[in-house]
Amino acid sequence: MFKKMTLRKKIALMLTLCVLLIGIGIWGFIYRNERIEVIEENRETLSRYLDAFAAAGETDGLEGIRNIQSLWEKVYPKGRLTLINTMGEVVIDSKSDPNEMDNHYKRPEIIKAFEEGNGSELRYSKTQSEWQNYMAKRIIVPGTPGQGMVIRLSYPVEDLNSLAGSMARPFLYSLEIMLFLVLIGSYLILHFVTKPLDLLSESAQTIAAGGTARFPITNDPQIQNLSNALNSMSDSLKLSIREAQERKEELSLLVGALPVGVILIDDTRKVRYMNSTASKICGRVGNEPARGLSIEVILPSDEMCSMLDEEDGRRMISLPRSGGSKIEMSTLTLTRGRMIVLEDLTDKIKLDEARRDFFIDAGHEFQTPLTVIRTGLELLRSGDSLADIEDIKAVDSMIRQQERISGLVEDLLLLVKLDVDPPGNRREDVDLKEMIRDIVSDVKELPA
Repeated sequence: MFKKMTLRKKIALMLTLCVLLIGIGIWGFIYRNERIEVIEENRETLSRYLDAFAAAGETDGLEGIRNIQSLWEKVYPKGRLTLINTMGEVVIDSKSDPNEMDNHYKRPEIIKAFEEGNGSELRYSKTQSEWQNYMAKRIIVPGTPGQGMVIRLSYPVEDLNSLAGSMARPFLYSLEIMLFLVLIGSYLILHFVTKPLDLLSESAQTIAAGGTARFPITNDPQIQNLSNALNSMSDSLKLSIREAQERKEELSLLVGALPVGVILIDDTRKVRYMNSTASKICGRVGNEPARGLSIEVILPSDEMCSMLDEEDGRRMISLPRSGGSKIEMSTLTLTRGRMIVLEDLTDKIKLDEARRDFFIDAGHEFQTPLTVIRTGLELLRSGDSLADIEDIKAVDSMIRQQERISGLVEDLLLLVKLDVDPPGNRREDVDLKEMIRDIVSDVKELPA
């Protein structure tokens, strides 16, 4: 409950508790002083009655003591009278049977009375099972010879405590009124003092909700410094938010202009962002909004959805529903979900296939005339029409050039084949010296 209270109520409650503790301490001090005074007054009263009992006992003996005892019991019905002889035996007791009582010689007040003439003690009575305030006095009862005795009067401490409490009780009533006034007054004062903080809180809530507000100006220097700092922080925060929004818009434009599709999903596979290229690839007509939808609803292929259950990677996927489109899908795990990149490679694949077909057809077309040229040169070389050495060398050079062009055509066809079916990392040794010699020889034989 205390945790749910406002700061104003907590401070008011703490002030009230402090006043309450101080009041309890003061009441305890007052009660203690009142109790001491009541006990001292009771001892003075007991002392006066002791003098009366002593005078009656020394004059009329035990009979005089019994005569005053009746008056004593009427005035102080809870008071107790005890008469003890020099042996410690109880001769008279107003509350108990003397024959059943213990020897009282070792009682502190009795010892003091026999030794000094008077004695007093505040102690627990085993006979009455309560605390008693004792006063004792030594007397000489007349006789032949006179007998020394101690007359003792006592009064219950509990009644004295009640009397002291009743005397201190008005302070408790005043304390209750004071506590109520402190609680109400502190709450009102705190309400006035913390009102600027309430205004600051309202402004902060308005800013947090996306509204525009300025923290108020106050006369309190400390609160005004806080207000100025919060205004500066608010301006800086607005500037940062505006810059972040601008960067977000720029990034959205850049991503939207990419020739590849980009989809961002959260940890629950809900779409956070999707550019226009991705919408086109996924077949969403008119660039329909996809934010918040499940990615399984967006992706046009079950194979694409199954990739989300795997680790990050890249795969070529064919979409029969889109006329056999070839889509390359890549996934990348981010801090908040994953990124899906879709690239439509259908046109690129078709272009590559057309290029390969062209090279293959061109290679075969080149092979036919080169074969005819080679045949003609071979016939010319083997005939008798060439008698000049220079002509023979020229024909041999043309044959080598034809072989070179045929080799280039074969290399071209090989490249096309390797493009279709890459061989991997196959390697073979090449004699560079021999290759250079062939090139130099071919260059030298070329006609000037």
